[in-house]
Amino acid sequence: MRRLRENVIVSLGLPGEIRTYSQSAVDCVVLAISGRTASLEAIDKPAWTRVPDEVEQVYMTFLHQNALVSLRGRLSCTGNVGEMRFAVTDEAHVRTEMPTRAAIALPLRVSRVGATDAVEATTIDISTNGLLVECDLAVHVGELLDCELDLPNREGETPIVAQVVDVAAGGFAVTFTKGSTTPDTQLALFDLVTTQRRQEWRRWAKAPLRWAAREL
Repeated sequence: MRRLRENVIVSLGLPGEIRTYSQSAVDCVVLAISGRTASLEAIDKPAWTRVPDEVEQVYMTFLHQNALVSLRGRLSCTGNVGEMRFAVTDEAHVRTEMPTRAAIALPLRVSRVGATDAVEATTIDISTNGLLVECDLAVHVGELLDCELDLPNREGETPIVAQVVDVAAGGFAVTFTKGSTTPDTQLALFDLVTTQRRQEWRRWAKAPLRWAAREL
């Protein structure tokens, strides 16, 4: 996944037994990436009206530096036509870069680990492994913080332990410590990032000339 990027147009090749439902390959745009998983949106949505919810042995191909790259994986379709996720099953292809971030403002409470007093804060952007936070709490790089994040797609506050990696006037950036987020929390964060990115893509898709001018 190291060579796959957001906003890239990819082609999904379907296995032979699925081609009776739809065409053999469909073009999609990459909305967001986290670990081995990419959120996609089909450019030609009617082609997906009869594709099963889960499809194995799907091949994603795309251009990278004038070379054709192919990844094998599992395709999961949601209840909304054209919205899907592609999970890479090739062991050799693992994304090591930072996961996709999205500008989303969420309320959270921040305190130093072990402290009882918490400070109200707001996220500037989020990803599946960290946050950029607007907050008045004075912190330093390397410090551990207890964060209680209010996710709109989950009930109650979500506790996360995070480490400060950068500090600026009026806020700071944190990454989640290993094991401090559950798979459910990771999924909830990725869902929020994907939703935000999908909304941005759809706005750009209505203005093709502007989208074409954007760096892909």
